[in-house]
Parts: sequence; structure tokens; C-alpha cells
Amino acid sequence: MTTNRSSEELAMRDLIEAWGRRRWPGARVVHELVVADCRIDMAFISADHLAGVEIKSSRDVMTRLDRQIETFREHLPEVWLAYAPRWLPVLGYDGGNRRLGSGIGHIIVSDAVDEMIPFSATSRRGYPRKAVIDEMITSKMLNLLWRDEAFAIAQRTGAVKVNSRSSLQAMKPALARALTGGQIVREVCRSLRDRDAFWKADQPMGEAA
Repeated sequence: MTTNRSSEELAMRDLIEAWGRRRWPGARVVHELVVADCRIDMAFISADHLAGVEIKSSRDVMTRLDRQIETFREHLPEVWLAYAPRWLPVLGYDGGNRRLGSGIGHIIVSDAVDEMIPFSATSRRGYPRKAVIDEMITSKMLNLLWRDEAFAIAQRTGAVKVNSRSSLQAMKPALARALTGGQIVREVCRSLRDRDAFWKADQPMGEAA
């Protein structure tokens, strides 16, 4: 599974994983979470919060990035972009140019994780580009679920009547109407913390039974 991933990207993943474990203690770390028609490189899933990190090594290309970030921001409450120093002039601030909006957290990854983004690629001055948590993203998180996960949520909460023929596309809007925003976030996180189908991940938490 690592044949298409450079040694640089794998090293970046290790650094970001360590950074994320410090930032979100107790979160389940998973690699390659499907988000709509995209896939985010890493996710940190707490009991009531979900943060995603998209990784761009120096060997990556940026042709799909705008679409990826747009999709991630529609479905995840907190989104970070982690990239090699090569991409600073394109993705950070450099000569006054700004990319991807103010809600995205930026981190530079070389031999360490740096949350301070210089004003230019050669300047030592910097400022934090923290991710802004979007508390309004709730119902869209239901798109992260598989059919069996949505079915289990409906049964567990008793919010929606379901049977063996209930489809995912029918259950999602019903759950969106029946559950509060907080319930949706907690139930989706609970399902993802227990899913056993990632390329690489912590062991399932065993919470969704």
C-alpha cells in the first residue's frame, strides 16, 4: 500500500501524526479517510470532534487542491494543510498573495512541524495560520457514513424508523432532521472511531456497538 507514496510523504505522515496526537489527545488517528469524491490524507477523530489534514510533499502536484479543500471544508469541522517548504510561495503568504481562505490551518513540514508561516520563503518572521473550527458543519458529516453505520445510528438513537431495506440515501436526510447537530457530530465520530477499513489506523475504539 505504500508503493505510490514517497519516503518524504511517509516521513511527513509520521511527523504530523505525532503533532496531532499532542494536539488532540485521545483521538483515533486514521490515514486516507474518504470524504465525498475525495480522500483526505489523515484524520484525528475525537469523541466529539473531527479534524482532517491534507498532506502535500515536494513531489506532489497542486492541480486538485482547490477542489479537495472545498470538499473537505464542506464536510469536516476542522481542516489543516500540511506541506513541504517548496510550496510556501504558492500556499502561504509570499509577496502578499493568499490562497485557500482564512479557515484553513497551515503547517510547514520539513524535519519538524512548524505552525508559524513566514511572510516569504526567505523571511524568518512569521505568524500562526490556525484552522478555524466550523461549528455549523453538522448534517454534511452524515455523508462520511456507510450504510450499516447510518443504520446502527438510527437504531441506537431511536430517532428514525429503519428496516433491512432502508437505503443510505433515505436514512441520511431523515437523520439530519431527527438528530441535533451535537448528536450528529458525536454519532459520526463514534462510527469512524470504530470503523475497521482504513489503509492505516489506530485500532478501532469499540464504541459503536
